[in-house]
Amino acid sequence: MKTASKRMRSSRRRFLKIAAAGGVALLGAAALPLSVTVADPAAPGGKRATGATDPAAGGKHPAAAHTPTPAMRKEIQDQKDSFAKSLKTIREHRLDPGSPLGFTFQPVAPRRKGRKP
Repeated sequence: MKTASKRMRSSRRRFLKIAAAGGVALLGAAALPLSVTVADPAAPGGKRATGATDPAAGGKHPAAAHTPTPAMRKEIQDQKDSFAKSLKTIREHRLDPGSPLGFTFQPVAPRRKGRKP
C-alpha cells in the first residue's frame, strides 16, 4: 500500500504531465493554419483553391457573416458610452494628499499540515 506522501507525489506528477500535454496541445493548435487549402486540379496554373472562408475567393469571412443588427449596435454603443462615463468618473476622482490607501497587500504564510504552532 502506498503511503500518503507517495500518493501525493504521483498525483503531482500526473497533474504536471497533464498540464504539460495541455500546453503542448495549445502551442500545436496555434501553429496550425486556420483554414486548410485543397489542391484544385481545375484551377489555372495549378493554383490552390481555398475554402469558403477566403474573402479573395468570393467567400465570406466567418466574423463578417454575422453582422450585428441595429439593436445590437445600439446596445454596444450604449455599453461603450456607459464604460467611458464610468472611466471618466474614476479618473476625475481626486484623493486628498496623505489619505489612507484603499487596501494594503499583506502576504499570509501557507498553513502546514501536521505541524502545530
